[in-house]
Amino acid sequence: MEELREKMHKAINLYGLLDPRTICISIELDKLISKEQKKYERKFN
Repeated sequence: MEELREKMHKAINLYGLLDPRTICISIELDKLISKEQKKYERKFN
């Protein structure tokens, strides 16, 4: 997850926030975060 976050920050610096490459990385990171959150929800419910 940390690698993807770093990749996103680099893309923001290189291409900007609204560039499709940055958005694509952001979506990947969102999916990964969501997946991890679901693991924790199952663990504590």
